[in-house]
Amino acid sequence: MTFEEDIKPIFEIRCLGCHTGNGCSGGGCWDDYDDLMLDSYYCSGKTKGECTLVRIHDGSMPQGSGCSGDPVADENKENCLSADEQDYIGWWIEGGMAP
Repeated sequence: MTFEEDIKPIFEIRCLGCHTGNGCSGGGCWDDYDDLMLDSYYCSGKTKGECTLVRIHDGSMPQGSGCSGDPVADENKENCLSADEQDYIGWWIEGGMAP
């Protein structure tokens, strides 16, 4: 699994580019390993990268999308992540979040 092939497309589609390319700033660039390793303001004791799934599961990401974090409940919501997409992100995090 690679960031470019498997993870970046999910962020670009579901997160409207907020975490990749010109849309990211302030330590939220998921294609920059140093940004991923910054302490999360949202998840105490975790890095920003590690906090990604916490925020997806609690519905706070993608921001303003109205997602609950439950792939079944969010199935017909355009910017919400599917179970497979959430799994891919989880595997990427477990694998060290290489850009």
